[in-house]
Amino acid sequence: MKRILFALAALAAVRAAPAAAQTAASTSQRVGNVLIHPAKDPINDNDNTTVIVLADRPPYMPVTLTWGCVDTESYDLWIHGVPFTQDRMVQVTWRFDQDPPQSAQWEMTRPDYLLLNEPDDFTDAAEKAHSVAIRITTSSGEQQTSVFQLNGLAQAFSRVSCLKPPADTTAPGTSH
Repeated sequence: MKRILFALAALAAVRAAPAAAQTAASTSQRVGNVLIHPAKDPINDNDNTTVIVLADRPPYMPVTLTWGCVDTESYDLWIHGVPFTQDRMVQVTWRFDQDPPQSAQWEMTRPDYLLLNEPDDFTDAAEKAHSVAIRITTSSGEQQTSVFQLNGLAQAFSRVSCLKPPADTTAPGTSH
């Protein structure tokens, strides 16, 4: 059963990645619990790399937390494998390690995909955390809770252009 779930998760991860990433599947890298799928857009050479974390125990189908490069300086963050709903916006509550829970509305951009419109604060917290629990609640009250182990995430981010911390351009010995 675990092999089937892993195979489904791998398939979902490849399908969630842009088409260019599918050709790069053989060069995928694993860092801790994180999969890195390097990819470049075949037309404009933009970085389309994805960084994927699979939920510990998916409720009924694989659930992934995915960062996807739009280009070398920007990225999207989405959850793939969410409950079926007709809602355009869904309530998402998350908790990093033992921090207080936070909530926001995430956009359902297409069936089975939730997009966080401003992912920087979430990404910064994820990079420092060991785990994150995420609960998705639809307007009908249906809930899905997934836990993601984030070991290896900071190292994975350091390998991906759109997720690397900006280089400090201040000369040594000077203040900002």
